[in-house]
Amino acid sequence: MSAIVNPASILGSQMKRNEDSPHVIQSIWHKASVYTKEEAADWCEEHDFTVDVYRSKDDDEGNVLYHIHAQFDPDEAVDDSWGFISETFPDGISASVCQRKEKVMRQKVVPGQMVYTKGTQSADDPFEFIMSDETVDRMGDIIVAKGWQLDDFQSNPIALGYHKHDNPIGTWENVRIVGKKLRGKLKLAAAGTSAEIDTIRSLLEQRILKAVSVGFMPEEYEPIDENADKFWGPFKFLKTVLHECSVVAVPANPNALAVGKSFGIEETRFRKLFCQCDSIGQNAAPLAKIEKALGTASLIAGRPISTKPVH
Repeated sequence: MSAIVNPASILGSQMKRNEDSPHVIQSIWHKASVYTKEEAADWCEEHDFTVDVYRSKDDDEGNVLYHIHAQFDPDEAVDDSWGFISETFPDGISASVCQRKEKVMRQKVVPGQMVYTKGTQSADDPFEFIMSDETVDRMGDIIVAKGWQLDDFQSNPIALGYHKHDNPIGTWENVRIVGKKLRGKLKLAAAGTSAEIDTIRSLLEQRILKAVSVGFMPEEYEPIDENADKFWGPFKFLKTVLHECSVVAVPANPNALAVGKSFGIEETRFRKLFCQCDSIGQNAAPLAKIEKALGTASLIAGRPISTKPVH
């Protein structure tokens, strides 16, 4: 492992502010011959790089060449905006950068409209989730924990698969506010209920499927600062009504798909269950941390931007 270095120092000489053409880091690449998967994950955590999805780049024989940690999906990138940085990182580390589509990052918030925020699996129990916290999410919003209204939800705490109301998979127990976090425990339907339920259980236990998405109705909110847009934010949500909570998955997760197939669920059905959602959601993973460290909406200076995605 390399010594901890301030990311701003690593990239500062190559980046400058440009409001008209913002570029952000999409993913960090660690060469597998230099870093293990665990070391790569540790490096990202030590440098406050928010990770929304992990994948590997393999050769034709299935050997891992790179560990790739991304903070948002490549589909959220503006076409022909990709670039790649390697020289100024420690040996074996590089980063892909791109412009990010603003309208993908945020949905318009109006009273009475559902808003979504992703939560993460607890390190202690695969069925315990931090459903939300007060971290600045990747759209710059903050959800104040003490503002959660839970009465309606607790009267019917159904757990869904990817916000599909016709796909109940269990119930939520012990949903409560702990400090600045909304926590809850997922109780799946009994083993043997269906192949799908058994698949979900296995994916959760293996920590391949490890995210939930909370749907809520904002009742009171205010702009984060004077530069916030009236309808597009970012906002501080002061009072929110919890409506539902779903198990969700990262699209095209090959490990999840492989386990799903092992339980006899064919690929089309699996993707319909876990890899598609019409909702434009928030993510509790704090993109703001890395943007603060590197300079929000920074542009790579003095380097050509590739016309092809790096992966």
